[in-house]
Amino acid sequence: MSSWRVISRQFVGYAKLSGDRTIAVSVATELEGYKRLQVAVDVIGPKFLKAVENDSSQITSTADEVCMRMPDHDFNPDEPTHFTAANFEKGVQKQPCHVKA
Repeated sequence: MSSWRVISRQFVGYAKLSGDRTIAVSVATELEGYKRLQVAVDVIGPKFLKAVENDSSQITSTADEVCMRMPDHDFNPDEPTHFTAANFEKGVQKQPCHVKA
């Protein structure tokens, strides 16, 4: 799984989760062996932010950030089905998670 380690990421906003909880949302701009184009971040970032607000079921209670690593494997930028992400705690990548689109 080290090939999916997030090297750098770009903040896209805060998502409001259940109750009063908010979480930082970001998109990976570089993974081990892969760099994402800025245009891809601009297109997918708002969609991921909305998805996090609608499905936080796999976001851990201790995470203060969730970062999208990649969209679904049969990716259609207009209609993704889910996003593969990672929970972050105090800047450290933790458990992977999926967020429904």
